[in-house]
Amino acid sequence: MIPLVYYIDRTIYDEFSKRQMTVKEKLLFSDLATMFHRGKCVLLGNMQSIELLINVLSDPTDLIYSMVRAHYVEQRSVIESVKKVFIITFNEDNSSNSLPEILSSSENNYFLPVPVIENCQINQSCILLAENLNDCIFYKIIANYYRIQHNLENFCISFSNELGGGNTISTVFSKCVLEDKSPTICIVDSDRTHEPTSKYPGAPKLGGTYNDLKRIENSLFNMNDIPPFYVLALDAREIENLIPLNVLEAMQSELPAMSTGLEMLRKLLQIQNKSPILFYDIKKGLPKITDEPARDYWMEIMISLGASKENMPPRGLPKDKNGKDISPKDVFFPSVSSNRVLERAIEIMKKSDTIHLETYLVDLWEQLGELLFTWGCASQPIRS
Repeated sequence: MIPLVYYIDRTIYDEFSKRQMTVKEKLLFSDLATMFHRGKCVLLGNMQSIELLINVLSDPTDLIYSMVRAHYVEQRSVIESVKKVFIITFNEDNSSNSLPEILSSSENNYFLPVPVIENCQINQSCILLAENLNDCIFYKIIANYYRIQHNLENFCISFSNELGGGNTISTVFSKCVLEDKSPTICIVDSDRTHEPTSKYPGAPKLGGTYNDLKRIENSLFNMNDIPPFYVLALDAREIENLIPLNVLEAMQSELPAMSTGLEMLRKLLQIQNKSPILFYDIKKGLPKITDEPARDYWMEIMISLGASKENMPPRGLPKDKNGKDISPKDVFFPSVSSNRVLERAIEIMKKSDTIHLETYLVDLWEQLGELLFTWGCASQPIRS
């Protein structure tokens, strides 16, 4: 089953008190119980509905719902730690007046009518779609960081990875939702070249990958009988901008050429809000910038770090004495490293017992971790 927090509302009891379950409905609730037992989702519910399922479903499914009943109080704590709770219901108007207080006032409930969820894939994890496998691994590290920080060790993270690629990710996203009928969360780089701020008019440009995904997402909102989905562009240039600085520094002994780029990152942390470090190109350095307002943004940063306005790089690529283009890295900020930087960071973090975040990353990891935990949280497998 989709590894989300599910709540079976009282309409399940109301409906099946009046009629028998169909074979398809029995399979739905049996599969849901099985995936809960395997640690693939979190399962809660109205006690009248849970009791009815215990009485109606056959062994061993009825025993699993008895476990759901036994773990009810313990499992409710997760509701306060996720962005959405998915309500399994027979209400067609996406409302329920039979929810507990902790849910009845929430604007983050996502209602899943039984006829809709019957047509979704319920035998696999929610798909985490990213541009490559290392992205998926890094996002799971962030989700686990959130889980530990919020004392949710009794729960685990479960996703099915899907690799999109920059040029094909929108096609893969559409296939996951429309053809595979799988719940899907898709996270991509924003490719922003500067901070979103009112000081520089005009919204920062987002990358073509995200814009393609957003068009597809908007078209899906008006469709029925499709599973939950979500598309997110990072609040940073690329995923590498979310790597803790201390992790990047740990690579320096192996890659001493990183020293110049790391020194520039340390200088960027002197900026009052520390946000420029999130829009710096870790892999390539800051290339020449001719577009406004990005150029004004970075000129101000450079001046604040001690450069003079007269020495700012020209809008066009400068020439050397032989008339050849000078590489942007020679006139703008250097790269930190393009040598498997994300892969190396993952290796370091996997070996560490704890992850230390610099202040500028705490809110970003917290927000992203909450989102990932919402879509990937599951109960620990039940062994008995």
